[in-house]
Amino acid sequence: IAVELEAVTVDHLNHTPPDELEALADAGVIAVSMPLLDFAAAHERPTVARGLADRGLRIAIATDCCPGCHATSMQLTIQHACRHGGLSVVAAIRAATIDAAAAVGREDEVGSLEPGKRADVLVLDTDRFEDLAYRLGHNAVALVISQGLTR
Repeated sequence: IAVELEAVTVDHLNHTPPDELEALADAGVIAVSMPLLDFAAAHERPTVARGLADRGLRIAIATDCCPGCHATSMQLTIQHACRHGGLSVVAAIRAATIDAAAAVGREDEVGSLEPGKRADVLVLDTDRFEDLAYRLGHNAVALVISQGLTR
């Protein structure tokens, strides 16, 4: 149905058969993985983002803050996408930034630092980008710049 409707994204792919995943990939649909929801709900078959990527799908990750999962931390989402979803740190950061922007139709405006895009920036207090995945429970955000303003 998502392919027929020309959907931009599809969520909750835990039980999606391989042939349907390949059809989604062929249609350019972005798969949205919500690793914290699977964790909070103790899902019997958590979505393995690496498996979706291996089928050719572009991956975005999200918190899915909802009644079943009140998590709002993208750092924790990145950690779970790496540890339980099989994504590399680079792939998880991409899924949380440019691919997430594409998932909401804003890839041309936000999601990466490029000329002509809005420079929303997180300044992180960390020595290496890998710390986003491996320093569990650490809030690395030192400064937020949004719409040109320090927050």
